[in-house]
Amino acid sequence: MELYDAIKNRHSIRSFSPEPVPEDLLLQLADAAQQAPTASNLQAWKFLFVTDPDLKEKVDLVSPGLSGKPPVILVICSDMEKASRKGGRNSEVYGCLMDASMAAENLMLRAVELGLGTCAIKSFNETAVRKILEIPQKYRIEMLISIGYPEGNPRCPKRPPADEITFFNHFPQDDVQPQSIACNDFPASDSKPVIKRKSTDPELELFIYLITSAKALPDEPVSYGPIRLTEAASKLCRILCGKYPESEEYQALRSCIDKDKGKALTEPEAFSQMLKHISEILVECL
Repeated sequence: MELYDAIKNRHSIRSFSPEPVPEDLLLQLADAAQQAPTASNLQAWKFLFVTDPDLKEKVDLVSPGLSGKPPVILVICSDMEKASRKGGRNSEVYGCLMDASMAAENLMLRAVELGLGTCAIKSFNETAVRKILEIPQKYRIEMLISIGYPEGNPRCPKRPPADEITFFNHFPQDDVQPQSIACNDFPASDSKPVIKRKSTDPELELFIYLITSAKALPDEPVSYGPIRLTEAASKLCRILCGKYPESEEYQALRSCIDKDKGKALTEPEAFSQMLKHISEILVECL
């Protein structure tokens, strides 16, 4: 595969096949990642592939950005002690995140070549992920990447022509640069958990998802709100399917939501049509 073909075919995948990803392919992804440029040859990155089903489930609960039940969740970390020692404050603040981002892009392009799909995620509760995966404090979690074989064809946002976003030597005088919306990690909390989760308690899973989503949304793009709500509706449908196994309607509704929830980012009109369709079905239940 030519490089530009991989670039053009790399899309954020949010629906995955349950087929496991062989370990040798994950090692190839890690090798591609570490070939990325690194500030001052810092190489402070660490790559943690999570494949254990129980651990993935727990990480998924505290990571609103994750979707599609990927077979693998990659956690990219930076060794902050090494960054401080070799690169100083500049590497701690900027270098590590820049290195991790370039490594992630290398990895995602290699994934395309290997027939895999990926999605980079910054919306997760860092404190919770650290505890679940027992990540030492000296490592900063930079991002998560979901990895697996894509299921279905992703709908991708259109890109403007290059000449509309490209300038030479200076910006047009009438250009107003938009302010970016930061996607921040959750702040650490000193409070201790008082609820012991049971593996058979899907209502608690939904509760955790809703609270985690609500905490993250103020720092995320506005379009993420509808996605989080529809994802919560999907989880609720799963609970209802378990409670009423004889009902095919709940499973059908969940399948409809899971199929089209990603359109909130790429096809907002189609997303609205999906919600309208489901609303009409639900009204008949009243």
